[in-house]
Amino acid sequence: ANATQRGFAYSESANLTGGSVSTTTLGSQIGIGSFTDNVSGLKHNKNYYYRAYATNSAGTSYGAIVNFKTKK
Repeated sequence: ANATQRGFAYSESANLTGGSVSTTTLGSQIGIGSFTDNVSGLKHNKNYYYRAYATNSAGTSYGAIVNFKTKK
């Protein structure tokens, strides 16, 4: 089934659960296929972890956790 909601979950923690996790929601990019988003307000010189998610009538699925480090 087509996604009805999708986006990214991200945090400074690799756990990606709990109150320290932020999410983006891409309501305008629902459906099937790849998607992108821009995030602002990240701290300088920090490691971040993120994964994509998509929700449809069967539930929510998550992609693999990936990390990156912001510039100084």
